[in-house]
Amino acid sequence: QNYLHKQICKLRNRTASLVFYDVTNYYFETDTLDEITIDGTGKILTEGLRQRGPSKEHRPKPIIQLGLFMDMEGIPISYKLFRGNQTDPITYLPAVKEVKKQFGIERMIVVADKAMNSKTNVSKMFKQGDGWLFSQKHRGKRGAPKDIQDKILETEGWQFNEEMTFAKKSYLRQRKLGNKKDDPVVKEKVLITWSKKYADREKIRRDGALEYASKLTNAELFRQTSKKGGKKYLDVTYCDPETGEILPYSPIICIDQEEVDFDAQFDGINVLVTSEIDMSDERILESYKELSKIEDCFRITKTDLESRPVYVHKETRIQGHFLICFLALMHLRLLQNRINWQLSTEKLIIAMNSAKATKIKDGYYRLQENAEMKELNKLLGIDWKKGIVKLEELNNYGKHSYTTEKIGKKEV
Repeated sequence: QNYLHKQICKLRNRTASLVFYDVTNYYFETDTLDEITIDGTGKILTEGLRQRGPSKEHRPKPIIQLGLFMDMEGIPISYKLFRGNQTDPITYLPAVKEVKKQFGIERMIVVADKAMNSKTNVSKMFKQGDGWLFSQKHRGKRGAPKDIQDKILETEGWQFNEEMTFAKKSYLRQRKLGNKKDDPVVKEKVLITWSKKYADREKIRRDGALEYASKLTNAELFRQTSKKGGKKYLDVTYCDPETGEILPYSPIICIDQEEVDFDAQFDGINVLVTSEIDMSDERILESYKELSKIEDCFRITKTDLESRPVYVHKETRIQGHFLICFLALMHLRLLQNRINWQLSTEKLIIAMNSAKATKIKDGYYRLQENAEMKELNKLLGIDWKKGIVKLEELNNYGKHSYTTEKIGKKEV
């Protein structure tokens, strides 16, 4: 991975000062878990990668966790494998430590979702001089910072667009990283945004949850269902308010309108926090939006590259499997970036699978291509019309495909 990073830096002037990180998991086509070796004191000595954990696809099979770093152009930088029973936040610090050591990065700013936004992770990043840009939990009466909720509900400071469909406000806060007196306090910039489209969508979801919750006011139905759904909007009382009688099997269940109203106040809201207090609101928003490209990378590996289910079981072969997938993903994203994302990965794979060069005689080759390959060649500025080429011409095909120069639609 270090060699690949250096080569891409040469070709594309890549900088890894601001990177994106996310985690997904891949399931195995087996029910067998890797063995865990424990010494006499109960300390875990070895634990294989294949373990059961919180599957993103809700499968009961053993899984493996993969943490992926991506640069600002959507190109993968590095990845690290973790045991399937390790949660997303636990992977963060080891992954950051390894990528900094591998590539000799002194300081990096990591963009990630709220799962990585823990006091432990932020405290470590602060102590080692690194930066962060995380989304922030803001809903609910537990776990959401009170100062941020209060700021959301303040009417002052909002800046709306002309259509009144989007608004934002930002401020600086002091964040205590722990409950002890000597725990550090860091300064963060908080960016709060509101979207009418997002607000309307959340209202529709809540209305559906309330409709479901209203059916659960029957005590028997409430006990039978294991779905959470609208249960958070229910007030369950096991004591008769008039007589004081305890009702262990026939609780009084009703809609908690106070909880509904409290939740509705945060419809359409999204909160981002960053250590980079001088970063503009626009740059914060643009940077966080790029995080969606890492989700695209995961989708490509799972769907287009068919990286799961995983059939190999030896750790060396598991490592080899994901290295091949990473290389394929990196080449696809480099090529997409080169052609300004004008072809999907599915089309690129179809195109490259169709390309054939058949040796005829005396160092000449006959070229074959389908419609997708013709489109790709056109975007790359490569002419295959003559159909028969010398070996020297064939060797030069796509030689400079991954340089920093991009091909726009107007240039084709």
